[in-house]
Amino acid sequence: RIKSARSGQKSPVSTRALFLRLKDQTTEQWARWFLLSAGGILLFAALSKLANFPWEPTAVSTAFDLNDPILGLPVKNAVLAGIALQLAAAALCLFTKRTGVALGFVAWLTANFFVYRIGLWTSGWHHPISDLIYLSDDFGLSPRTADAITTTAAIYLFVGSLAILWSLWRREKAAESLK
Repeated sequence: RIKSARSGQKSPVSTRALFLRLKDQTTEQWARWFLLSAGGILLFAALSKLANFPWEPTAVSTAFDLNDPILGLPVKNAVLAGIALQLAAAALCLFTKRTGVALGFVAWLTANFFVYRIGLWTSGWHHPISDLIYLSDDFGLSPRTADAITTTAAIYLFVGSLAILWSLWRREKAAESLK
């Protein structure tokens, strides 16, 4: 326990106790916490895009009126497909007990995001993705900052889902070897 500098009393939670409590978390508990955070991130992203989607045609041409340089589809259709996939992944993360399926879907979705981003970059598109404009418009962030936040979130989702999948696989293999 840590003594408080003001009163000399011991605080209820020491650093060591907190570390031990975190260390005692099982892989399933870490997976559940990760899936809740992943579901929240994906749900926020999908609903933010959906709220800012240009449903009505406008007289002014926007980035949504162009064809996607990688997929060859209209950007509107690509964004709607992305929203649907993010909502499906969020639903898996938040409402299913199939941890492996949810983690695998998140890993697959973020891997596709990275392949898409690499495709844009290699084709000469070094600008933020147009469907991330909601972050800069709604929250007052610059497009580069919004792009950095999105990329960081995608890295978190990708690395986290793979790390937990690997941990679950290792534990399953260890249990099989004991049989």
